[in-house]
Amino acid sequence: MIREEAALDGTAVERVLAHIDEADGMPISEIVTDLVSWIGLGLTAMAGGVQETRFVRPWIQGKTPRRPASLRAAWRAAYIIKTLCGSEAAKAWFTGQARDFDFEAPIIRLESNTADARTAVVRSAVRFATR
Repeated sequence: MIREEAALDGTAVERVLAHIDEADGMPISEIVTDLVSWIGLGLTAMAGGVQETRFVRPWIQGKTPRRPASLRAAWRAAYIIKTLCGSEAAKAWFTGQARDFDFEAPIIRLESNTADARTAVVRSAVRFATR
């Protein structure tokens, strides 16, 4: 995996981690727009608890999704990985087999839509991006 030089700098990692709390104050439309840009429509739909991408566009236009907390957790995880490792790494991580989840994909873990699952996904993203 090719990482940006900033990933090797501890202060860059600290800045990235400090920025993830901003997700709580961002409009859901901005969260969804970023996710679509970083990980694509399909993974964004899954993070929001739907199987069809046609539901994503209304979220961008202001409709409230069924699982905004899961979308915010996905944003945090995607932001960390895409900033430190690149967007392709973020896409691959969401669908790959993560040791943290008994070799289940992080996007599947988010489907449970529990606070513990959301926290575990973000923690796993931090470990992945900073190893």
